[in-house]
Amino acid sequence: MKLFEELKTNEAYNQLRFNTKLKEHIYHYTNLDGLFGILDSNEFWLSDVRFMNDPSDSGEYVINLINEIIEEEDKDTYKSHNLSSFIYFLKEKIKQEIRLVACFSTSVDKLSQWRAYGGKEINYCLEIDPLLFFKSLPVEYYVWHIEYDKQIQKNLISEVFKSSTKLILEGKYTKEDDDVFRKELILTLSLLTQNFKHPKYFEEDEFRLTYADTFDIEKNYSFRKNNGFVVPFKNFKFDKKSIKRIFVENKADAQLAKLSLEKFLLKKDYSAECIISEIPRR
Repeated sequence: MKLFEELKTNEAYNQLRFNTKLKEHIYHYTNLDGLFGILDSNEFWLSDVRFMNDPSDSGEYVINLINEIIEEEDKDTYKSHNLSSFIYFLKEKIKQEIRLVACFSTSVDKLSQWRAYGGKEINYCLEIDPLLFFKSLPVEYYVWHIEYDKQIQKNLISEVFKSSTKLILEGKYTKEDDDVFRKELILTLSLLTQNFKHPKYFEEDEFRLTYADTFDIEKNYSFRKNNGFVVPFKNFKFDKKSIKRIFVENKADAQLAKLSLEKFLLKKDYSAECIISEIPRR
């Protein structure tokens, strides 16, 4: 992909790419259904980001960023080189695009993460060795830091548009390439912007595993039921040894939850240690 290769030369883009060697452990907070599904199947799921609980992931946040960029910069740039029609098409497509992600945190046993799940049920946090966990991922998977800085987000989107103009002027895309160009522009921006979140969520210190199958992603995912929706997802197998510890939320019956989880781990051949969170919760 010409446009995506052009973006790889951008320093801010490369800072988004997560280096699994930089963190000894990463964390995934989940409820009991999520935990059971992961451990029982020995699979991790990437779900469509539009069905998550963050309004930043709806697509509207990115569309607003694009509108602000066009307002702030030279509008003539976007009226020329066929970009204006592509941008209109892009904004409509963003709302429909399937973007598959799995979310992780760099924070262990953190109150704000436990609060995000709420309810009376006991929730869980998996401590994961990223080198083992991600070692066998195919090339279609990417690991990213989440970018919370709005100006950096806008700069990166603007860089994609500038690269598009540059490639058109250099004759890398012609009128006959319109369909290819649209697909590359959508895929590049989709892959990039699914790692943007509203600045108010910066305390999450999140990063994501994302999936991008060039152009024919619609043939390569499954579906599941969740909260009244049919949700697209994709799964991958992981090394059981990559799960190092599992924290049990410190609520009533946490000790019993820990004991039963230990029995389940033994049956499923996991060596992870079970620990009750140090943060008391109601």
